[in-house]
Amino acid sequence: VELGSVKRSHVETVDGFRIGFLGLTTPGLPYWLNAKLLGGIEATDPAAAAGLALAELNSEKKPHAVVSIGHMGTKRGADDYANHVHNTIESNEGIDVFIGGHTHRDYSSYYMGRTIYTQANYWGIHLGRIDLTFSRSRDKLVDKRVFSVLTDRRFEEDPLVMELSKREIEASEEELDREIGEWKVSLGGKYERGRPNGHERLIAAAIAHSLVKEKAPID
Repeated sequence: VELGSVKRSHVETVDGFRIGFLGLTTPGLPYWLNAKLLGGIEATDPAAAAGLALAELNSEKKPHAVVSIGHMGTKRGADDYANHVHNTIESNEGIDVFIGGHTHRDYSSYYMGRTIYTQANYWGIHLGRIDLTFSRSRDKLVDKRVFSVLTDRRFEEDPLVMELSKREIEASEEELDREIGEWKVSLGGKYERGRPNGHERLIAAAIAHSLVKEKAPID
């Protein structure tokens, strides 16, 4: 998909009510991807980007509710260089629900002002649900509730999903069972902003080694 074709916002009409969606990504991209990989793409301030999307939605579509979906998460209380959730919500009053991610945490229902924040963990460990209630007589959103459920062994696997995923699951299991080598030194997990830790250096070294074996150029 060409980035030029990606829309800032989208509106779905459900049973007569318009629900606006806006997408945001983390401003931390330059810390993990070099300029060549970014290809000239700039990760701008998500609070400002949300403001532009809200202005566009409210002037053209006038949604009854707005849901923001962000590749950013909260750590309850403060933002950091990669997660600007609090600042984005505090700067934009028109967001009803903010669906977060990136920080790999489960926040079933967490209010920031009038905006309700939810984040359903990662890798499908939790499943999230949002219920929006509208009044026809008042033509407005009157209630919003969110929650998440741990998808543990209480729930049976869906036969159709498992059948459709069969080839990928088998390939994944085969790859995970493959022995690739033996590591004989301990790895440090200490993280410094903007610098890779021991685990990340190991992964990068393995990729570089594979590229050398394939005689592929390394920048």
